Amino acid sequence: MRQFFLVIIFLITLTSFSWSDMGHRFTGIIAYQQLPEQLSNKILTILEKHPEYQSHFIEEMPEEIVNASQEIKGAWLFSQMACWPDVIKDPDLHYDPQHRRWHYINLPILLTDSDERYYKDNVPSNLERLPNNDKPDDWNISQAYHFNKDLLGKSDSALQAVALCWLFHLIGDIHQPLHSTAVYNERRFAKGDAGGNSIDVKPIGILHAAWDRATYNEGNKNWNFEDYVNYCDSSLSRYYADKDDLTERLEFEGWLQESYELAKVVGYPKELLDMIRSSAIEQYGFGNPLRIKLDKTFTSSWYSQIVSVANHRISLAGFRIGGILRLIYAE
Repeated sequence: MRQFFLVIIFLITLTSFSWSDMGHRFTGIIAYQQLPEQLSNKILTILEKHPEYQSHFIEEMPEEIVNASQEIKGAWLFSQMACWPDVIKDPDLHYDPQHRRWHYINLPILLTDSDERYYKDNVPSNLERLPNNDKPDDWNISQAYHFNKDLLGKSDSALQAVALCWLFHLIGDIHQPLHSTAVYNERRFAKGDAGGNSIDVKPIGILHAAWDRATYNEGNKNWNFEDYVNYCDSSLSRYYADKDDLTERLEFEGWLQESYELAKVVGYPKELLDMIRSSAIEQYGFGNPLRIKLDKTFTSSWYSQIVSVANHRISLAGFRIGGILRLIYAE
């Protein structure tokens, strides 16, 4: 999900999902499944005006999807919309602008009392919530979300198509706790740990990556696309008895706060923060991650919790994408 991440492709029988985009594809499929046909067709008609519709959607559609039912094809297109802001990071595409800062915001988790004083009113990150006159490329996920949401239903179809892709993706990102925060420490992570990308936890690896691959397991690595559609349908039913219930919170700030609270409990549990505090005083970053080893039993239990929370948040994000689309486009 987050932009600093290397995409590792694994082969699936009939599709080309990667574990890093699987969560976004799930959100797109779930959004598609809960919309009435008239509304999903309306969204797909807008998508056809996307400037890269032919090259990034039609030409990327697997042959088995091309020959599948309209329902499966629609679900795939929604899933590709949710992934598109990561697709354009491919250096071979030379796509500009990529808006790499749009995928996150770094609400601070401060490691020590000294950090509370050091960073008071001075966190070295953009924490604004609404778009401003700064360069759009410097906006965070909150600013990007509000900017793109305001384009829907008001601008020409090409702009709306691009904005829809961003909206799908940003809702998915903000529902994952490590897209909401970063750990700051004056001596170790002076500019933040980039949402877990600068922490390597044995044996689960880079912390941010552990969340991004939470949907991938031995049971689904050989699924075809229809298997994913069926899984999403059962997942939505498992979490939400009434798919038409729009009483769920549909405001961005609420999603952000949910993820931030989860980050403080599940993303960076006390055991991890205690170990970081006791680690060597060095400058850590992407090229030099802080390597942490915790009790095996705790790490196993913690990773199970990561998987559970990440999958629930993915389902919730897909549900809320559908809710936003209904609010904006339903007649």
